[in-house]
Amino acid sequence: MTETSIELDCLQEGLDFSMKFNRAKFEELNMGSFDKCIKTVEACLSDAKMDKSSVSKVILVGGSTRIPKVQHMLQEFLDGKELCKSVNPDEAIAYGAAVMAAKLSGNNEKRVRDLVLLDVTPLSLGTELLGKVMDVVIPRNTPIPARRTKKFCTTKDNQSEMDIYVYQGERSRSTDNHLLGKFKISGIPCAPKGVQIVQDCYEVDVNGILTVTAEILSTGKTKKLTITNENGRLSKEQIEKMIRDAEEYKDEDEEYKKKANARNALDDCLYNMKNKIKEYIKKRVVSPEILMNMENAIADTTKWIEDNRSASVDELRHKKQYSLEGDLGENVNYLSKVVFEVHGSWLENFWLERFGGSVARLFSLVSLVWYVGMVNGKAIFVVRDSLARETRRLGCLVLLRSYGSMARRFPSLVDRLVRWFEVRVHEIVYFEFFLTEMEGRGNDSPAIGIDLGTTYSCVAVWKDDRVEMVLNDQGNRTTPSCVAFRDGERLVGDAAKNQITTNAANTVFARLHGNGNGYGKQKRNGNGKRQISKIQETETAKKRQMWWFHRDLIEASLDETVAPVSISDGILLTSSPLIISKSFRFHYDVKRLIGRKFGDSKVQHDMKLWPFKVIKGPADTPKIVVSCKGQVKEFFAEGISSMILNKLKEDAEAYLGKPVKDAVITVPAYFNDSQRQATKDAGTIAGLNIIRLINEPTAAAIAYGLDKMPGIVDKMNVVVFDLGGGTFDVSLLTIAKGGAFEVKAVAGDTHLGGEDFDERMVSHCVREFKRRWNKDLTGNQRALGRLRFACEKAKRILSCSTETSIDLDCLQEGIDFSMKFYRATFEELNMVLFNNCMKTLETCLSRAKMDKSCVHKVILVGGSTRIPKVQRMLQEFFDGKELCKWMNLDEAVAHGAALMAAKLSGNHDKRFRDLFLLDVTPLSLGTQIYEGIMDIVIPRNTPIPTKMVKKYKTMWDNQPSMDIEVYQGEKSKCTANHLLGNLVVSGIPCALKGVRQVRVCFEIDANGILTVTAKILSTGKTHKLVVRNENGRLSKEEIKKLAKDVDKYKHEDQECKKKEDARNALSGSLYKMKNKISEYNIKKRVHPEILKVMEKVVADTTGWLENNQDAPVDELQRKKVRLESVCTPTF
Repeated sequence: MTETSIELDCLQEGLDFSMKFNRAKFEELNMGSFDKCIKTVEACLSDAKMDKSSVSKVILVGGSTRIPKVQHMLQEFLDGKELCKSVNPDEAIAYGAAVMAAKLSGNNEKRVRDLVLLDVTPLSLGTELLGKVMDVVIPRNTPIPARRTKKFCTTKDNQSEMDIYVYQGERSRSTDNHLLGKFKISGIPCAPKGVQIVQDCYEVDVNGILTVTAEILSTGKTKKLTITNENGRLSKEQIEKMIRDAEEYKDEDEEYKKKANARNALDDCLYNMKNKIKEYIKKRVVSPEILMNMENAIADTTKWIEDNRSASVDELRHKKQYSLEGDLGENVNYLSKVVFEVHGSWLENFWLERFGGSVARLFSLVSLVWYVGMVNGKAIFVVRDSLARETRRLGCLVLLRSYGSMARRFPSLVDRLVRWFEVRVHEIVYFEFFLTEMEGRGNDSPAIGIDLGTTYSCVAVWKDDRVEMVLNDQGNRTTPSCVAFRDGERLVGDAAKNQITTNAANTVFARLHGNGNGYGKQKRNGNGKRQISKIQETETAKKRQMWWFHRDLIEASLDETVAPVSISDGILLTSSPLIISKSFRFHYDVKRLIGRKFGDSKVQHDMKLWPFKVIKGPADTPKIVVSCKGQVKEFFAEGISSMILNKLKEDAEAYLGKPVKDAVITVPAYFNDSQRQATKDAGTIAGLNIIRLINEPTAAAIAYGLDKMPGIVDKMNVVVFDLGGGTFDVSLLTIAKGGAFEVKAVAGDTHLGGEDFDERMVSHCVREFKRRWNKDLTGNQRALGRLRFACEKAKRILSCSTETSIDLDCLQEGIDFSMKFYRATFEELNMVLFNNCMKTLETCLSRAKMDKSCVHKVILVGGSTRIPKVQRMLQEFFDGKELCKWMNLDEAVAHGAALMAAKLSGNHDKRFRDLFLLDVTPLSLGTQIYEGIMDIVIPRNTPIPTKMVKKYKTMWDNQPSMDIEVYQGEKSKCTANHLLGNLVVSGIPCALKGVRQVRVCFEIDANGILTVTAKILSTGKTHKLVVRNENGRLSKEEIKKLAKDVDKYKHEDQECKKKEDARNALSGSLYKMKNKISEYNIKKRVHPEILKVMEKVVADTTGWLENNQDAPVDELQRKKVRLESVCTPTF
């Protein structure tokens, strides 16, 4: 999204504040910060002594890496390299910590068993020298664990003790760094200055704990100081500040260090000369005149040093060279240099010097290190490559070349490395990063599982032997099921949701699939052919038994048996009576269009509450009207849903790095055939091949059952309690040991969910507002919207707290609204709804003919199951049984859909190889007999596939034909049920009433397709009807047209992105030019006339950009070229 608005009511003194805020302005305001980010990257590469072309992968961590400008600048800096965004930026660190925790806790999983981590020191560690100069012992970015030593000599005669000051930082002056600790080592034997040596040893272990040990070499006496992470160490923010300060004061620090060294050199020179004088006096090798000159020179220089503490480096060097060395010449031999030897393991030096810390930093990304293995006799460090494309999947670090003479010089080192890496190699020098080919695994294009939710949707995929949730472009696991149209652009997902309060008339939630027949009156043909009578009870010939005893049939038909019951490629499902709240609703609950005709009385009632417009379309189907690009556009419900599905498809393709075609989509358990078929049509429009539709509770049961299947002894009865944002479903399934998931019964409520709880809270607040101030909020849609958001937030808080408050400034007419809200109040307001949940649960158990004591597990699905009262009532109902909450309640459905998608796409993983699903018919199927009564042929909750037969006789003499009308529903009157289709049986031989018989067979196959066959028993003549439920559905031509519209919108979205990129590029150039002009004004490096020309071009371009927000891409590019042609050559 390239533009948003900031709207605040009564910001100050009763004034409302509202302004447009576009991405270009945001980027201009923060360009300085973005530039600092890139400079920090450059500094990191510089520290590692690595060129950016050597970087193999770039991993983004932290929420601010989602900012498009940050990603754009990073890609530009790294010459277009793809950025790794497959790991949630907010979770990557915790993920890596968990991997390391598993490793350190003894987990023997092969993927973490041989994981090795080489971290680095973030800042240099060192000791204070004479002159308050920090002498670095362990440089910054040294891989740890590390051990370094340095030797220091005494600075005066007969020095008996030495103070050791330990600092951390990058500044030359020790006082500008961070003092970690200090200690004193005493007992140094008496000796002249510089004779006694104290060796300091700095050791950092794998946990970052620093231990400093000082040893007097002549006596072996030691003193130790241990500095832990908690004891005086800097925080991450302080470390970053010190690094920035070091860079900022680099020149100043270097000058200070040179000055300190020059002063120390002069002091050393003076000390050596004094010693020489004493030696000359003792040996009488120098005349008194020379000794006097020497003493005078030393005295003058000593006084000069005391009087000139701020002397420059040149003055100090001049004093040393000419006043001392020049005057005394060859008569004085002084020592001005202390030699420091570097000791320690050569292996550590090898890591530091040969790798420059880059490998250590790579290993620090423990969230990506997957395992250490053996390939072709070489050690391969396999790193997850989340941006793999097509046939490339794994990133590898391989030990390759030899170090020749080093091996002969350090044979023990080679042995150590061989033992460490557990490989048989004798030549090791450096690591090389490269990609290996991915092994083929079934279908190259993975199938995804989609939970197309009422308020939020999510997508998952089977990848790397597990289910992974796909992240959207915002880095979130869930995407709002919302589409908005604004100022010529279409917004989907998070961007669309933000339009609800400011652009409600053009913002639509996506689950609008039901364009099929509603539960209204059916048209009668009036010819009397309906009058047939039942003569025989239902005769069953179930295929279900075949599925249990003929395994070859199961295997052969497995891919076609996992869909829940359907008719006409959709699925028949229970549709409980809709509960319409008598109180007003403040949200845009367009789900009420599902499965209804435009003329439905409830649709007509709800239309008055919706902010968007709905009109009558072909075959009495509702169409949504929005304004886009100044034009009025009409959308079928399938078109809106397809936009969400297409967004989820694009997110999956970006995550996987390959095209996605096949998908399993979940639907609520109450969806009827029309709604399910509309969902399939939406998927087709979005460019997906819908390989299966499954019920949401069933998908959640699969997610749970597949994980627990190894522990199932015989079978497990599972209740899935799915209470979401707007719908409620209960399913009872039996999971068999062999992998069969059999749905026993389903029940649901179309208007029961989190939104209903919110509504009752809002109604309570409205009543309270009216009681206090006698003012009615019901006519103020903006106030109601604010109140609803506040109530939703309060509801979430009350799930983990017993009380909260709702505070809204200037809710209406300048009146502030504030009130306490207790969990007890919330539960009292919604007790009727909670009881309805329990009644639906009882209904499901009753339909399955199962007692609650036979239920083994209760699985919670949907965000509203987090409500404590719901959980308590469930536990009480099941006599204290523990509820299953092990999986994310918002992701369980997509998780199960991904498992089913992997199964149906040909994945042969042993964990779901034997998985198959036996679903049920959620609604009864039958025909109309005399007086409009529905005669049930297949009762609800009958397992499928199934086949059932009934016989009917003629109703009058010489009846030539019979009209078989097929209905779906639970009402005794056919007019109250759903007409699926009509079959006319003709050619009945003439005979008396009741003599001729017609055998009617209802058959539902594994795909849920209903076939009705009528056979005249006396002649053997048959008639067949395959129920497709075409009435009210989109035609093939309409589906193709909508699919083209999706491609058109996709192209428009791409054009909008190109335009935004061009606008941002021009804004970036303007920002750079303004900075350069300011710099040249200060440094006077450009002629004033040229500066005026540059300033005029920048001002003109800035004004043009503000007044031409909709300028085309080519014009924006021309403006940028002109701007740079005028200004850049001067730079």
